[in-house]
Amino acid sequence: MSRIRRIWRAATTAALGLSAALILSGSVACGGSAPAPTPEVRPAPKLEIPSAERPFLISPLEGYPLVLDPQRTQEIREAWQKLLGGEPEVAESTAAELLNGDPGLHPARVLFAQRELVAKRYGAAAEALRPVVDELPEYSAALLALGRAEEELGRVVEAYAAYRQLPDRPIAQERRSILEDRALEIVARRAQDAATRGRGDDAAAELEILRQWAPDLPVTWLTAYGIAETLEDEVALLEATRALASYDRQQQAAGELGLEEDWDLRQGQLEASYGNPGTALEILRPRAAAAPDDLALAESLAVAKLRWRVSTLPQEIQVVTQTAELTRGDSAVLLYWLWPGVRRGTIDSGRIATDILDHPQREPIAKVVNLQLMDVDEGLHRFEPDRTARRIDVLKALLLSLQRQQPGPACLASAPLSRRPSWGALCGAATRCDLVPSESDCLPGAGLSGREALELVHRAMKQLGGA
Repeated sequence: MSRIRRIWRAATTAALGLSAALILSGSVACGGSAPAPTPEVRPAPKLEIPSAERPFLISPLEGYPLVLDPQRTQEIREAWQKLLGGEPEVAESTAAELLNGDPGLHPARVLFAQRELVAKRYGAAAEALRPVVDELPEYSAALLALGRAEEELGRVVEAYAAYRQLPDRPIAQERRSILEDRALEIVARRAQDAATRGRGDDAAAELEILRQWAPDLPVTWLTAYGIAETLEDEVALLEATRALASYDRQQQAAGELGLEEDWDLRQGQLEASYGNPGTALEILRPRAAAAPDDLALAESLAVAKLRWRVSTLPQEIQVVTQTAELTRGDSAVLLYWLWPGVRRGTIDSGRIATDILDHPQREPIAKVVNLQLMDVDEGLHRFEPDRTARRIDVLKALLLSLQRQQPGPACLASAPLSRRPSWGALCGAATRCDLVPSESDCLPGAGLSGREALELVHRAMKQLGGA
């Protein structure tokens, strides 16, 4: 075959191939019978829920206390099973459809929240669940999901509170034990912060949470002590101290380490000032004997002794010591019963006070008047027992009594008082004898309470060597 003929043949074959291709292309474009290729459709991959998360995704019907119709029950159960099976879109669409028809349907809200948990949208889950738990506080499916959402949001106290409501759920108790110390610490800090800012009601509310959650743990009573100290609540302070001292003694009796502070001693000191003086003496006497150079301990013991003496007095006299504002008659009664030598003191000359003849405490008042510890109006011979007492009246009586002691205290030796000393002389002597911290604290014209009078008596007795 010639070379020219071979070239012609190859060209013809190429032309025919091109024509066939054009014909085929035209037939497809014109709707010919050749089918288009079908793309491969693959099913969406199932979501793998971590095994650690599954215990928090219990059935939304579990623990639901209300009646639900069978159809909705079945829909929710099936959607929840699909969720656990890795098909969250079914749960999402079912929850949306049910809530569209009934926005208050609790199990549908829980189903929706579980879908949000799976998607790690913890804020949306918690927002959906909080009103459900507020309305149904024992709804276990809602509580468990809420606890998990709050925990993931870093809201330790709220998560712990939710888990506490599920005592029979192992996963809830496991998380509760992990979160407990931190949750209690946060509540304690909130309580103390509220007290520091002067918000007593808020502090009390936080403390009440601690008392419900941990009634026997030191954190509760340490917090109560801190709040009481900040708010200057003596009753609460003593209550907290008693609880801490009792806990400490139990720990030590069991061979365990006690608390860092000596709460037994602290209880003794507070019992001496505000509580049971008999208990104070039981605690403080052996302590003081073991540490004779401890001046603070000796001071607390002296206070306890004085208050114990008060506790042995007639009930009506004990009432006077608790009076908010003493009268002159009250002051005379306290001096009569508490100051050494007054009841059995020798009277040189009788002084008459005409307005105490019918007074129920006539004898104590007359004794104090005739010992010239308190004054009577010279012209009218009136004592005025019901008039409000002044601090200067009690200071004068105590200082004159001290001056009559043999030997007298050194604080009065250099500048003895006259029978009718001036306020300035009395305040100066009261300062030298440590009855008041300084002359500016004398406040001669001010009134005083029964407790303040006891404190002055105690200070004066220290000049005699004890209570």
